[in-house]
Amino acid sequence: KIEGIETGADDYVTKPFDLGELKARIKMILRRTNI
Repeated sequence: KIEGIETGADDYVTKPFDLGELKARIKMILRRTNI
């Protein structure tokens, strides 16, 4: 997880993941990048 972030990932999600959390993280990244 740390290695992924240190190599430039905006976020890192591990399995198993909660679908609601994944959607919230995607929305956060889209807002941050103004897409």
